[in-house]
Formats: sequence, C-alpha cells, structure tokens
Amino acid sequence: MMTHTPEQVRQQGAGHDPLTNPLCRRLGIRWPVYGLAHSIEVAAAISNAGGLGVYAAARDGPDELAGKLRDLRRLCPDRPVGVDLLLPTALPGAVDADTVAAAVPEGHKAFIDTLFARFAVPPATQGNFFSQYVRSQALFEEQVEAVAQSDIEVFAAGVGTPVRHAGARAQGRQDHYGAGRLGAACAEGHRGRRRYPGGTGL
Repeated sequence: MMTHTPEQVRQQGAGHDPLTNPLCRRLGIRWPVYGLAHSIEVAAAISNAGGLGVYAAARDGPDELAGKLRDLRRLCPDRPVGVDLLLPTALPGAVDADTVAAAVPEGHKAFIDTLFARFAVPPATQGNFFSQYVRSQALFEEQVEAVAQSDIEVFAAGVGTPVRHAGARAQGRQDHYGAGRLGAACAEGHRGRRRYPGGTGL
C-alpha cells in the first residue's frame, strides 16, 4: 500500500493530486475519508490507512476515556486521529444518581418491573455507562478534560456546544502539540456558527 506521512501530505501542492484537498493537507491525511468509529481499533485503522479515524467516546467515563486515548495513540503513533463527544447543553450542571432516581415516577418504575417479570429478564451482572454515570455538565467537563490532556489532534462535538471554557481549553491544550483542531459535526455550516460563535479549527 502506498503511504504518506502527514508532513508529506501537507507539502503536496493544491491541485496536484485529484484525490486530496486542502482539508486533507491541513489535517495531514492522505485521503478525504473521515470515519467515526465506536472502537479505537477501527479509528486507528482508518487513520493508519491515510484517512482520519475519529473515536466516538460519548459513553466512556473520564478515566476510561483517558486510557482509551492513550491506547489509540499507541495503535496510531504517527498519524492524526480524532475523538468525538456528545455535549448537550440542556442537561443540568451537576446531579447525583439518587436525585435522578427519586425524580422517576413510581408508575414508571412499576411498569419496568412488570416487563422484567413478564419476560424473565435476569438481573444485570455488570454496570454500563448509564448505570455508573449521570449525564451532566460536570461529567462533560471531566470528559473534555481527558481529551485536553491527551495528544489527540482533532476534537469534535457531534451534539451540543463544549461546556463553559472546555472548548477553548481543549483547543489550547491540543495546539500545544502543534496540530490540535476543534471541530463541529454539523449538517449545515450555519448550525456550526451558531454552536461555536467564537469559531472552530475546522
């Protein structure tokens, strides 16, 4: 397979290669292929093949996310990779699991219990993201901090605006490594401008 280092891609002149474009050169990737993956192995494979693999990390706790980003870099040591989080702004600043559980109507709990009994659903044997964490701005701050502390080149927010100061912090930390980019995943440009009035790297 023909491979190109990020620096080689950046040095390619505009218009000399029909299979690349200015964004490819800016990111240091060979092909205009941007793949979102829920597996760090798949994200690394996309980047190692010359595209930009972006790891979908919304369901990782902060510590798990930090570890996976280190593993992602080991799998893809010399090519750009990205990470994507979901940061909805409508959720509360901070809330604990007991408060959330208390807010669920008793009728809803009884309905779920009825379904479990009817279909003989066994008790859970292990937790998951939603049983361990309550989604809140406080949690998002911790997730963004894990990204900011990593050396991942591209940080995208598929939903919502980065929590207060978090976007700027991630941008600044990643720029320290020389290639950090903050991106908005939007179907239309005006939506990105509304979500990121201060601008994005992509």
